Amino acid sequence: MSKPPIFDAAHYESLNTSRGAVVSSLLNQVKNTLGLYTAIDVGCGLGYFSALVKSLGLDVMAVDGRPQNVEEASRRNPGIAFTCCDAQSPELLNKGKFDLVFCFGLLYHLENPFLTIRYLHEMTHRLLLIEGVIYPGADPIMA
Repeated sequence: MSKPPIFDAAHYESLNTSRGAVVSSLLNQVKNTLGLYTAIDVGCGLGYFSALVKSLGLDVMAVDGRPQNVEEASRRNPGIAFTCCDAQSPELLNKGKFDLVFCFGLLYHLENPFLTIRYLHEMTHRLLLIEGVIYPGADPIMA
């Protein structure tokens, strides 16, 4: 039997729960005011935040650079369009413009994060949420 995906590890679940609480609170406060209807989750992993954003009423597309993540995210989250795309490729811009562009847990893995930030900005119609720093400590928090 194969081992479960790394993103299913307990420490990731704990961190995602903490991050998810912050994201839910923020988006619930601003989605109507800003007119957030569409979203893209760049570097979606297994689709945790894609599903969270969809649960808040947005139409979500999601991309990840790893085909195995796209396959597993699609299996776990029917009703969300998952595709494979390198966030450092200009192909990302072909996905379109979105009211919300969401990118958590990706930038610190990239060779050229500034290029990706420029792409994310260009795709953003209203709000861009990027997580780009790891907070020092052992607690699963988002500060």
